[in-house]
Amino acid sequence: MRSPPSPTPTSYRFDPNAPRPGFLPITEYGVIGNLETVALVSPLGSVDWICLPRFSSPSVLGRVLDPSKGGMLEVVPERSGRASIEYITGTNVLRTRFELSRRRVLTLVDFLPITMDQPSSPSMLIRLVSARGGPIRVRTLLDARPGYGSERLTWETTASGAIAQADLAHWTYLHPSPLTITDGGVVGGGIVRPGEPWAIELIRGDRRAGLPSSRVLLEQSIRFWQTWVRRGAAPLAHLPRAWRRWVLRSELTLKLLSQRQSGAFVAAATTSIPEWPTGSRNWDYRYAWFRDAAFSAQALLLLGHVEEAEGFLRWVIGRLGVPGGPEGPLRPLYDAHGERIVPERSLPGWSGYMDARPVRVGNRAETQFQLDIYGEILSAALLYAHLHEEHVATYWPMLRGLAESVERRWTEPDHGIWEARGPPQHYVHSKVMAWVALDRATELAQRFEGRAVAERFARTANEIRSVVERRGWNERRRSFMQAFDSDQPDASNLRIPLVRFLPFDDPRVDGTVRYIDRTLTRGPFVMRFLTDRDPMGPEGSFLACSFWRIECLARMGRLESAISDWNELLSVAGPLRLFSEEYDPVRRLPLGNYPQALTHIGVLRSAFALASNLGAEQAHPTVPHLLEYVRPPPDVLTRAAGEWGTFARKS
Repeated sequence: MRSPPSPTPTSYRFDPNAPRPGFLPITEYGVIGNLETVALVSPLGSVDWICLPRFSSPSVLGRVLDPSKGGMLEVVPERSGRASIEYITGTNVLRTRFELSRRRVLTLVDFLPITMDQPSSPSMLIRLVSARGGPIRVRTLLDARPGYGSERLTWETTASGAIAQADLAHWTYLHPSPLTITDGGVVGGGIVRPGEPWAIELIRGDRRAGLPSSRVLLEQSIRFWQTWVRRGAAPLAHLPRAWRRWVLRSELTLKLLSQRQSGAFVAAATTSIPEWPTGSRNWDYRYAWFRDAAFSAQALLLLGHVEEAEGFLRWVIGRLGVPGGPEGPLRPLYDAHGERIVPERSLPGWSGYMDARPVRVGNRAETQFQLDIYGEILSAALLYAHLHEEHVATYWPMLRGLAESVERRWTEPDHGIWEARGPPQHYVHSKVMAWVALDRATELAQRFEGRAVAERFARTANEIRSVVERRGWNERRRSFMQAFDSDQPDASNLRIPLVRFLPFDDPRVDGTVRYIDRTLTRGPFVMRFLTDRDPMGPEGSFLACSFWRIECLARMGRLESAISDWNELLSVAGPLRLFSEEYDPVRRLPLGNYPQALTHIGVLRSAFALASNLGAEQAHPTVPHLLEYVRPPPDVLTRAAGEWGTFARKS
């Protein structure tokens, strides 16, 4: 087996007096967070994106979307040299090194504080600056632009830094040397000496009082992350050694995109990173989608993180209202705290990442009817029933209401997994997931209500299967199509065997995979659908679909191709093993919001599928055994593995 690629930290030539690049490739950024929000850190010394206090709050630093209007917090040496960035092992804490002349090194350690003993995290960004090999002169610049640049700050210097009052919040900037207030922000500088590190902090509000020192907060944050990833005997902990670093980074990234108190997972940390250079497919992904978040919970469960899976499933139940039924139409996405999201709008005058406009905040997809989310929710509920049957029994009336909604509405067109903004259609993937909803509801009904209701759901599930097999299959193309009676391919049909609608050895699965290879695939890179007639224009290859294909190839026994293509897909990650949503293999350009949870889930799922087929000499001996289960056995981790395992028809 050829080992997967092992990216090394990219070394950047750094000149503080040269013009800064307008835009870095998005995967060059490091990402830090505190389970309430995230920040993007450039390898050239600046924090270019943070929203406080929440993932979906208006940006405070937004340079990644507009170099002039967005704002940043920069700490750089005054001399040129080479810069590199890496994570402290087993954490989401970043370390940037500037290697200067005469063996002097300036180090930045960036993090958002988080501890194990506090239910919430302080709304603050900390940058620790240290010197080695001699004193180093640095300069700093804070250009904060709260409210997506709409709130103007008037700073006043203090003995410890500066303070400002905006429309919605008080801001505190702690800095160890004197500051100067200018039209461009708050400018500072000085000499950092070995053994005398600096601590620079940007705080929303005035919550510094009562908190430990920045050094103690760093130690607590490192301990939090490194303790969290110690997971014992979880199945994905026993992959081949060369793969574990990829699994670890994807694991930490999924956790980074979770909301600590609610248990929800956001789809990505950013908004409006385009799916094509200068294109208009620029969406806000800082919210919790039912389908994406369910994938995250299942992946973390397979990594041994039962608490995260339980937390998410409680969040799902919480969206269904009080016992008695859902509270109105279920929306595809919510704020990570469970609230309705703000209406979609564009930021006037913002140039956009790589000049891609409009820059959008909010997401109009929240008003769509997406039939497939019911399948994701009821799958999650069945998994939760394996964990806490008594809890699911309490909420069964609401879950039954969801299944009954599918019974009533599965014949309606919807907007589908890709959230098309045109007229709704009868998407094949949506109908397959309607089958999933009633298939899982059948088992839940057997547990909590009895045979009559279970048989009713099973009958409708069988009806859906019959219609999908008749109207979704194109005999001339030998493939399932995007929509009923269509001749258009769609990569979402790679999920047909993954959700156990058909077995991997079914000729129709083989035909669908091969047709997608002919029409949507370039090398290992898979497009979602054909965009030649799409008014929104082109887009890059969709990396999650590319990893779904790897999973299918592995389960179908095409292992050599699966491993070769998997390694090539891994090579498009950034130097920190972080993935964007899409990729243009011609320009070799990462595209789409970042870091993308769905892509990292694809890394984990495909790694598990590959390992299960490599044999006992290369994979942990229990992994192939776990895959024999479709109906989960008693152990919860084995149950989760069974949900990802090979297909077996139910008796």
